[in-house]
Amino acid sequence: MDLAPADQRKRGAGYDLAIAVGVLVASGQIRTSGGAWALLGESSLGERPGATPVYTRAVHAPESFAAHGTRERPVPVASDARPTTLPLHRPEPRRAALSVASAVEQAPSGWDDRVLQAPGGHVMQGTAWADHRRALGASPWFLTFDDGGAALVTLRRSTLLPGVTAVARRGPPHAGAGPEELAARCVALGEWARSRGARDLFLDPELEHHPRYGEAMARAGFVIAPEFQPSIHVMRLSLPPGSTEGSIFEGFSKSTRQRIRAAERAGTTVREDLGGESLDEFGRLLVERGGALGIVIRPEQGYVAAWRRLIAAGQAQLLIAENGGRPLGALLLYLQGGIRATAYSADHAALRDQFPGTMHLVRWRAIRDAVAEAMPAIELGGVDLPGRRSIPEPGDPNHGLYMHKAGFGARWVVRTPARRIVLRPWADRAARGARRLVGRASRLRCKA
Repeated sequence: MDLAPADQRKRGAGYDLAIAVGVLVASGQIRTSGGAWALLGESSLGERPGATPVYTRAVHAPESFAAHGTRERPVPVASDARPTTLPLHRPEPRRAALSVASAVEQAPSGWDDRVLQAPGGHVMQGTAWADHRRALGASPWFLTFDDGGAALVTLRRSTLLPGVTAVARRGPPHAGAGPEELAARCVALGEWARSRGARDLFLDPELEHHPRYGEAMARAGFVIAPEFQPSIHVMRLSLPPGSTEGSIFEGFSKSTRQRIRAAERAGTTVREDLGGESLDEFGRLLVERGGALGIVIRPEQGYVAAWRRLIAAGQAQLLIAENGGRPLGALLLYLQGGIRATAYSADHAALRDQFPGTMHLVRWRAIRDAVAEAMPAIELGGVDLPGRRSIPEPGDPNHGLYMHKAGFGARWVVRTPARRIVLRPWADRAARGARRLVGRASRLRCKA
């Protein structure tokens, strides 16, 4: 009996039935009909209340299973049952509760207002990002759902790989929709993408964790996927109505206030780079900072060009900290969802002792801008890293960054992870095989 993979949870009652049935099959006490099969029910060690009714409903309510595409009626297995043939239960593909009403290659009028400024909106769902992806060879599509929602999806064909891959970066925006409704939009996106020949669909909406969303996505066939971004979760500072610079500043920790004042006394200033002239230097700072945290950041893969487009479109802001004309650090913010959201930040680590409080001063400038515009919140960015998705503990490489942001009064907000669904299994298997071959060829060239 195989309990792989080893990194999956092995505690709780969720494995009881599977292990018990595995033992019964292996010992010959139960025979199967061959092929794929599933058992619906739960194990019961004694007369535990609740177990028998589950089996009874499984036997006497076949119409409830037919509604979910079950081909045959489940068979209960009691502890004293004779060898029984377990029937095949293969669910039919789940159809979307809603559908894509329109899909066009040019942005409809007012698109950015719908997908950027609404709750959960993101610049990667906007027209500037679509132009960036189009310049890199992808095909952006602007989709509208029959419930009024919208999403930007890009299709891209890779050399030597069958089919196309569909990606909805930071989408679809929830725009106030409930978790099940958002999941239904994701299912509709999958159906549309499959009709366009896509082998898979990747999406990672800006959504706070909600169990009903995860459950609905799992039922639809979506699985958690590796992230494009280093962090999933975010540190958010709320700005209540009527907030002033003074009231917000007083809410900071004492050490945060002291560092801000120390940077000001040292002559450090913060300016906005309206033209993005410092983006290349900012990219190099990010690479340095990423190396210190053990993550790979590659701004040369189009990100600098994308940031420049976003700044030109008024959808991003680059703040630069300087002292005597010498750049010390920078902060890139996205203007989306009615708030300012930190995308990336970095500073010269070697200059921190000489110019303390640099990044405290930069974040304070961003917070002041948000207060001046009466925004309800500002996001200070994430601190979690691959393999370290919980709140950092002392000794973790990202604990200092967590304490830095917590000093402003920001709270940890858990977000839902990225997900992916395979739409054409044969094409996906072929693509994975091709990638393995390319990887082996690359390794052989390196050895040579």
